[in-house]
Amino acid sequence: MSRVTILEKPSFEPERPEPLSFAPPPASAPAAERISLRSTGGRPRTFEGTLLCTSISFVAGNAFWYDISVYREVSGALVAAIKHYTRDEDGIDLFRVYDAADFEELTSVLENYEPAGDFDASTLGVDDPHISAGEVALRAAGLRLRIEEARRQYGDLVGEILYALETN
Repeated sequence: MSRVTILEKPSFEPERPEPLSFAPPPASAPAAERISLRSTGGRPRTFEGTLLCTSISFVAGNAFWYDISVYREVSGALVAAIKHYTRDEDGIDLFRVYDAADFEELTSVLENYEPAGDFDASTLGVDDPHISAGEVALRAAGLRLRIEEARRQYGDLVGEILYALETN
């Protein structure tokens, strides 16, 4: 089960938070801070902005999970951080960062992300002469199940994030 966290103004402020807008933030918005996001295979993505919302698919016992965060830069542009964490001994955590000019572009980025790319097919062993064809087939079936689970987890999070952003 996953949850979406919408970050609002600190509770000590008496005003109700402004509705989500993709224009430059109003003067009453939370103060922007310097944010640096890790990016697998590249430089960190650093900008001034605020975290709008975050959602995570972590469930105790799962072999992997996703964490999606959406930020707004002071310019009004949006940044999506998609993180894939794994418990696999040989697996690596992946950190992807995407820029979007507006909500429509953000929606496109999130909906077109393919979780299958987060898995290493080289673990199938097709190039290892000591692994039988049957074992390769079993590994392939296992990989396919993981990809289906990743697509389900990721899709659930995207739906929650987009709903939260549109309704708040």
